Amino acid sequence: MSEAAILAEATRLEHGGDLLAAYDAVAAGLAVEPASLALRHRAVLLLARSGAQAQAQREYLRLGLDAVHDHVDIMSLGGRLLKDLAFAASGDARRALARAAAEKYAEAYALHRDYYPGINLATLALIAGDAPRSSSVARAVLEGLPSTGDDAYYRAATRAEACFLLGRLDEAEAALAAALALDPGNHTAHASTLRQLDAICGALQIDRAWLERHSPPAPVVYCGHIFQTLAPEALQRLSADIAAALGRLKPGAAFGALAAGADIMVAEAALARGAELHVVLPMDEKTFLARSVTPSGAEWMTRYQACKQRAATFRVASRENDFDDDAVFVFGSELAMGLAIRHGDALRSRAAQLAVWDGVASGGVAGTGADVRRWAATKRRQEIVALPPRSPAARVTAAAAAAPRKLKAEMFADVRGFSRLAESEIRPFVTGIKAPLARALKDSGVRLDLVATWGDGLHMVCASVAEAATAALALQAGFAGIDLAASGLPPHLALRIGGHFGPVAEETDPFMERRSFYGTHVTIAARIEPVAVPGSVYISEPFAALLALEAPGRFATDYVGQTELPKGFGTMRLFSLRHADARG
Repeated sequence: MSEAAILAEATRLEHGGDLLAAYDAVAAGLAVEPASLALRHRAVLLLARSGAQAQAQREYLRLGLDAVHDHVDIMSLGGRLLKDLAFAASGDARRALARAAAEKYAEAYALHRDYYPGINLATLALIAGDAPRSSSVARAVLEGLPSTGDDAYYRAATRAEACFLLGRLDEAEAALAAALALDPGNHTAHASTLRQLDAICGALQIDRAWLERHSPPAPVVYCGHIFQTLAPEALQRLSADIAAALGRLKPGAAFGALAAGADIMVAEAALARGAELHVVLPMDEKTFLARSVTPSGAEWMTRYQACKQRAATFRVASRENDFDDDAVFVFGSELAMGLAIRHGDALRSRAAQLAVWDGVASGGVAGTGADVRRWAATKRRQEIVALPPRSPAARVTAAAAAAPRKLKAEMFADVRGFSRLAESEIRPFVTGIKAPLARALKDSGVRLDLVATWGDGLHMVCASVAEAATAALALQAGFAGIDLAASGLPPHLALRIGGHFGPVAEETDPFMERRSFYGTHVTIAARIEPVAVPGSVYISEPFAALLALEAPGRFATDYVGQTELPKGFGTMRLFSLRHADARG
């Protein structure tokens, strides 16, 4: 595929909000064309737009973009990375970072007086506290805006930003509305523009409410009951109610499974509205179809296949084909919820839930009632569509067996370089590294279902991804505080940690005579740990999605790309974990 074709495909994916898929496409192209400046620039830009600022900074340096001083876009990208740090900081730190970013943009603006670095220079000057410079540059940018070109959206958005900086709010909002109308499907660009205007609101202490009227469409996560058929008038009413609920929500994307009945009806209605469909099956597709589609009849199978063919993405939460217990269904539902939340966060919008529910509360952990209850706990928007009464013949029994497995966060860690230690260094390793790490883990206050060690290896299991994330970051912070030289240890030692989340089997270990955990998802966590960059915590996409659902705002996850796992385990989307206020 040519450079132009790769960039075009990345643009298509990016406009729909799937920044990670866009990055993967560019990263694959870079493997073939490593010298391409355009691909290197787009790869880092996509990481920055996805919120992976730390990884974007590392890639900016690794790809040699910091050495480029004659390319406006690449020089501006250096300013963009500093700008992201400024927006994440506060007080004096924010102003200092804004000044540094402004100077980067000023260098790029001096080359050809392009409006993009110019408007960013004006905005960052304001945030840095230099209002006169901000106004002066904003006027110059406004006066120099070209009237034609293939960048109509960005020119209109720049006009909006310049007018706003100059205090001409009515003109700014009119220009913003015009910009959005010029490229209505480019939700990622809209979110970036609004994020920048939001920062200006903060600097000028202006109410942000006017921006909310222009936010990109929020994603929706859907759920509902399985059924075979309904009376014609009831089916017609349900279709109308689903359409009305989607009309109120106006989603740009929909996340959920494709079971017969409510799921497929919502998916079809979302597609009819032009929303992207992101399918998340709880289990192996063959098992899912036998369990949740084919018992309802051939018509539902046809509709399932039609939805699948039009889906933007298709995920399977658990690929085992011999389990369909409650834990698997809960995992699939919560994964869809977390993915919807992450999608909304990337687009500066707030995910909502649409549930087709009969109103019967369930005390179990799986099912529509449980999904409604779980989402309600997030305090996010929720639309309930009442399911009409069904005759016994129309119902499809879908109660799963009592869960023999449990949802757990699995973490594996080891110390790179341990195998090269001399015999005389083993005791210093235990006292100088393992003992401080054990204290760090204990001091974190995390409740562990299991902790096991062997040599330099460590296996931890937690019931919660938030607790597992806390433990992993506490271990890395503890390792960072160790003086290796004072402990008589070589400087090349480094801790690496990998984590995953999913349903696992709990059994009593006959040797240790205590509980332990087994299954594919344990193995996945073990396969992630060897590819983690030493000094980091790498986690899977399910782990990252569940963090967004369970602990919003506490942690940040920087996308590191589709990564090949060892021992022929395939590739996975992996993320680098950090505290939300920690930038690296």
